[in-house]
Amino acid sequence: SLQCGPLTGAKPGYFKRCGSEVATIVHAFLLQTIASEEEALDLGFTDKQAVAVETWTRAAFKAAENKKPPSKSVLQKQKAANQSKEKKDKKKKKK
Repeated sequence: SLQCGPLTGAKPGYFKRCGSEVATIVHAFLLQTIASEEEALDLGFTDKQAVAVETWTRAAFKAAENKKPPSKSVLQKQKAANQSKEKKDKKKKKK
C-alpha cells in the first residue's frame, strides 16, 4: 500500500504536485501505519527504508501545511483515472 499515489515513481515522497488534501491523507496514513523510524525498524524495514518513510512523513506534513491545490497535470491524471474507472464500472453493470 506504500506504492501508490505520491509514493510511486522515480521520486517517491514528492508531494509538491499532489496538493495539500492528498498530502494530508498520506501523512495520516503514514503516521497510522509506521509512526516512527524505530517502529519501521521493528517491523523489519532496513535502515535505508526506515529513513525513507520518515522523510516521506516529513515531506507529506510540509506539503499539507502549504494548503495548495493539485497541479494541472495531477488534475488531468485524476480525471483520466476517474473516466477509466467509470468505463470499467459500466462494463461490469452490462454483464
